[in-house]
Amino acid sequence: MLKQDELISTIETDYSVLRDLLAAENWKEADLETSAVMLKAAGRELEGWCNSECLKNFPWEDLNIVDQLWVKYSSGHFGFSVQTRLYFEVGEDFGKLGDLVGWRVVDRWLDYSERRFDLAAPAGHLPSGGVGYKRWTRWVEANYAALAHRVAECQIC
Repeated sequence: MLKQDELISTIETDYSVLRDLLAAENWKEADLETSAVMLKAAGRELEGWCNSECLKNFPWEDLNIVDQLWVKYSSGHFGFSVQTRLYFEVGEDFGKLGDLVGWRVVDRWLDYSERRFDLAAPAGHLPSGGVGYKRWTRWVEANYAALAHRVAECQIC
């Protein structure tokens, strides 16, 4: 588990705001902060999104910090490692993952405003904004695959 002094990565991204939001169970704000800190860690703040190449090379230490914070403060309910485990369990089928974690309901992808931001949401529902998207597209599916493979490669799940 993370210690207090492990919240700043080697590339000097500070995760204390994310930690505080998660500790206060401000899930929506934490989701948005996840996106912000990941963009900073990837050097993609100006672009406002991460592509597959960015995610394939995302700093493992930062990915681990973000995931451990989500897992810790949600008692294992949320986090990239939770999502990645589920993604591989459904055979890397993004649609099935969407159904399982509640991003898609009756074959309709939910808009960001329709997402659940509480612990009653399905396991793996959050974080949802970590790769800089607000709704599903084929581009998001490809990027999610890159993120899941990076999580697995970094042995976070």
